[in-house]
Parts: sequence; C-alpha cells; structure tokens
Amino acid sequence: MGELYSLHVQDSSVSVLYIKRSRKLFNITGYKSVAVAQLREFLKDKNTLYLSIETDEVVDENVDIASDIQNDEIIRKSILKKLGKSISENNILSNYYKIFQNLHEKKTTYHIDGVIEKNYLNTLNIVDDLSKIKSATLSKFALLGLSKECIKEESYFSIHAQENKVTVLAVHKNVLIFTRSSSASANNIENREVDMAEEMSQTIFYVQQQFRDIKFSTIALSGSLAVDEVIARNIYMATELPVIILYPNTFLKGMKNAQPQEYIIPIGNLFVPKSMQFLPDELLSLRQFEAVKQLLLAVSVIAFFVTSFLAYDSFSIYYDSLKKYETIKSHLASMMLDVNTYSLSVLGTSLKNLDITEKYLQRHPADIILALKPLIELQKPEVFNWKDKENGQELEVRFIKSFDSLADLYQFEKKFMNEFENINSAFGLTYSSHTDYTKMIFSTVVGSQKERAESHEQPRKRRK
Repeated sequence: MGELYSLHVQDSSVSVLYIKRSRKLFNITGYKSVAVAQLREFLKDKNTLYLSIETDEVVDENVDIASDIQNDEIIRKSILKKLGKSISENNILSNYYKIFQNLHEKKTTYHIDGVIEKNYLNTLNIVDDLSKIKSATLSKFALLGLSKECIKEESYFSIHAQENKVTVLAVHKNVLIFTRSSSASANNIENREVDMAEEMSQTIFYVQQQFRDIKFSTIALSGSLAVDEVIARNIYMATELPVIILYPNTFLKGMKNAQPQEYIIPIGNLFVPKSMQFLPDELLSLRQFEAVKQLLLAVSVIAFFVTSFLAYDSFSIYYDSLKKYETIKSHLASMMLDVNTYSLSVLGTSLKNLDITEKYLQRHPADIILALKPLIELQKPEVFNWKDKENGQELEVRFIKSFDSLADLYQFEKKFMNEFENINSAFGLTYSSHTDYTKMIFSTVVGSQKERAESHEQPRKRRK
C-alpha cells in the first residue's frame, strides 16, 4: 500500500504524519508541522489524506425524540427543529447518534454534533483536491476512535491535553455519551497543573452524577497529560478511579517512548468510522463519481482483454465500448448535477400509492382456494368462477356429487355443511343448495357475500 497522510488542522498550523500501512500495523515514516498558509502547496503531490479539524462547534447537544420516529431524515429534521430557529435556518453539517432509550416514556435521547457547512468546507479547501480526502472529522472523534481501538473497558473516561486545551470524553459501550473541551488559564506551571486536575475531576464528578447507573472503571490520559505525573496523581486522589495512559505503540512503528503522545489526534484519524465523519455533499459527490468512474474503467479494461483474447481483430469492439464508457461518464456527470431531492409530502404520496397497490394485490383467487381447501378436499369443484371488480370480488364455486344411497348423501351433506360453517365464520361466504334427493345428487354453490345480497333465491333450510 502507498503512503498515506494524517493531518490535524489547527488555527495556524497543521500536524502531519507520513504513514505506511501493512495490514494492522502502521509505520510512521515521518512527521512535521506545516503552516496552514503553506499546506496547499505542501499537499500538491500527496494523496490519501485523513483529516481532523480543531474548530468551534455550532451544535453539541442532547435531544429527546419520540421512539416511534425511525426515518433518518425525519429524526434529523426533528432534532434541528428542537434546537431552535437559528440553528435550523443555518446550513448545518451534522451527525447524530443514539445515547439512551427510555422505554417507559417512549423517548429516545440522541446526541447531535454539527458545524456550519460553509465554514467547515472553507477549512477543507486548504487541500488542493477534495477527492484526496478519505476521512474528515472533528478532533474529538479522532480521540474517540483511538480510545475505542486501545481501551477495552465498557465505561471509561478518555482525557487529552494539548498545550492549554483539555478534551474530556465519557464513553459507555463504545458510545460517546458526554464530551467537554476547555482551556487552562493559569500561567504558573504549578497553578496550571492544579487547575487542570481540579477541572477534570469536577467534570468527571458531573458525568457520574448525570449517569448514575453507569459504573466508570478507568481514566485514560493522553497528550501532555501522559507525561505529567502530578496531574495524574491529583486526578486519582480526587476520583479514586484507576488512571492509565492511552498507549497506541502496540500497532505503531517509527516512534519511541512517549513520542506518539504528541500526535494522538493525527493517529486517531486512522480509526474514525464513517458515522463520525463530517463529509460535505461536494466531497461525497466527488467520491461517488470517482467510484463509478473506476468501476466503469475496470469494466472497459476487462472487456478489452476478453475480446483481445478471443480474437485479435476485435479492436473495433473495444473502441465502441470505450466510446460508450465516455458517453456514460458524461451522462453520469450531468445527472449528478441534476439529481432531484424529493420533499416529505411527495414521498408520503408515493407511500400511499404503494399502500393502495399492496391492498389490491392482496385480492387473489389463491387466497379463496386456500380458504375453501377443506371443502375441496371433500369434493373437487365442477365450476370455479372468480372476478375482481372495483366494489369487491365475485365468486361462484359449484360442487356436484352423486350417491348410491340417501343415507350416504345425507351424511356427506351434513359433513360438507359443518366444514362450510367453520370457514364462513371467518371468511363470509354464501351457501346455495341445489341438492336433488330423488336422483341422489348433491349440488351446492358457494359464492361471495355480494351474490347473497343480489340473489333472489329462497334462503336454504339448515339441516340438523
């Protein structure tokens, strides 16, 4: 596999890791810090980029939605609506995930993270070609991705510090249930350590109070905290929770001792799942186009080799295929610009049409045959007529059978009537008897309810 690059974009500088991957092992071949103003030039000859961005989030909230709502788009719109008009009116690029489901109140708690798409895309545009970006997210999700890779506890805190910024994550069953970022303001080193330890401890106490049913088992420190024994000791004394170091060296090569702690966020970029990435529509469109283009190219190449193998004089076939490929590619590019997004009202109308179609597809003679199975097993019908009309179904099933004795005829008719009444209690059919006792011929017509309403025959007498 070729070289890939992991970038942590901050206000004025970008931390860059040069990485070569071999299965589950990542070999760090280089690292450096690049000024944001020089990054576009720096990345001109580099592909396969993994980014995390340090930015102020517009949305970082928990929202309760009725558990009955399952549609992704409706959930997203309901969340933004609850967050307020100012949020809803902005073009927000957001991700949400389920935190908790209250079965008693039939509500589900979702956490939503969001950024203004325009500002976020402006940051991404420091890359000369957006199609090079394989993953883009916020720095806290990079920390979460690495934490989930290294920590196998059910519930834990992961705390990272870089310069004066501290990020605290609370994780339960691989779900981020709480996050907070803050900055230490003390200038004196001693005061700074005390202030940081105290603030982190207070955050931990707050989370424990909010989630009393969850028993957190450990605190993982990373970044500058990993080499600060004073802060680690103070946190342990305050919380009485075991304190460990987030240590990614087991799957990294090229860095020694505490060196990876300087690049925790860029390392974490490699483990961010798609559900935690922030990918604008422009970037997704580029990805889809590239994927389709590569697929079509692969199909064309395969077609070329197959036709060449079968006959060396088939170059014209390949040439026609190539022209078709170019046509399809152009058509695809134009279609992607004109893709329609349907409103919920249009989708609701389509759903009603599907419901109506499903309703009429259910009316099928096979259903009636299954219902009449006990009668058909007694005597095969002589006539079976079925019609489907707007106001219902018309049915006529005639049963005829000859007997040698009146007693046999009587017993059969009684058994037939019992089976019919069992069916009719749930299905709603008519029964018209035409039995000729002088000729000992059993004759009965089973029909639909409508036929009974329109029939002028005298009602039959029930035999006992």
